[in-house]
Amino acid sequence: MQVMYLIGRIQRGGQFYVALEEAKLLRIRGCSVAMGGLTASSRAILELRRCGIEVYIGLESIIEGISKYDLIHVHDGLRIFLTAKLGNKALNNLLSKKPVVVTYHGMPSLKIVEFKKWPDLIVFKTLYYRLLRRYANQVIAISEFVKRELKNHGIRNVIVVHNGIVVEDHLPNREHPLDVGQLKLLYIGSAAKHKRVDFLLKYLVESKKHIDRVLNVDISLTVAGFGCDKFKKLVERHRWIKIFGSLERENILHLYHTHHVFISASMWEGFGLPYLEALGRGLPVIARDIPITRELLTNCEAAFLLKLGNPAELIEILKIIINNYRYLERKAWEHAQEFRLDKHVNCLVKVYERVLRS
Repeated sequence: MQVMYLIGRIQRGGQFYVALEEAKLLRIRGCSVAMGGLTASSRAILELRRCGIEVYIGLESIIEGISKYDLIHVHDGLRIFLTAKLGNKALNNLLSKKPVVVTYHGMPSLKIVEFKKWPDLIVFKTLYYRLLRRYANQVIAISEFVKRELKNHGIRNVIVVHNGIVVEDHLPNREHPLDVGQLKLLYIGSAAKHKRVDFLLKYLVESKKHIDRVLNVDISLTVAGFGCDKFKKLVERHRWIKIFGSLERENILHLYHTHHVFISASMWEGFGLPYLEALGRGLPVIARDIPITRELLTNCEAAFLLKLGNPAELIEILKIIINNYRYLERKAWEHAQEFRLDKHVNCLVKVYERVLRS
């Protein structure tokens, strides 16, 4: 089987790493795999080549690549489809003739994104669903929540395949075991408005003294992800908070091993990959009660959903985590097994085979 991935702009981030992990495992299983994009960051290209994945960058290059491969797997793909529909006859013809699978990651509503992003979002919501109907033989929604969005916009050929994560075969040993008196909280994700990193920081700054006193602990917080470094000045007086922008993948994985609890105040997620990556490394998760967290985490004993407005509620949850940490650590890892990458890729291969047959 020959599969070419297409992403409008190939850059390191959640969507890229989902596609990269899929491609790596498909390659191990004997598939011929490539990845193409209209543009790409040099670091992403280097990472792909280091994994032995052929790379096609730029319009002419991806047209050449598409012609060589049996099946095209597009992640989101607005820029790719717009270019085909409005600007390039050769690309349009190829995408119309080749089997095309599209993974859709979801899009937040206007009311929870920054105003400056409204024009792009309006264009997306106006055009994308039409383009999806034109080019996609099969649409993959990464969650039931995202599937409902697609159904509401008239997309019918939709199936759900949850994202997959790399889970270690045994519960990893934490570099810093949970010691009495120290509790390390972690947030991994972007600084987009709907992620509410600003709220999380303000909430914990205002609550820290009370939490520390009631639980007899010293909490600390690490925040890392694209754009998060803009918050450094807001918390420069608080040495218990560490903030990083975009990090290398290995550094992100290291953060999971050096912290105790994952926490997020995000108001919207299409899937929520960091929640499951954290669980897979034994971290209990505290998250806002929103549709996607209910879908992914309701049956997980190590996940706690709350409104994140009442410090007393957070204190009770942290107390449970501290008193039952070893048990919850294992339950977190066990829940993550449901989302193992190999299971995810097994589902993908079945989709590919069905689309190729049809």
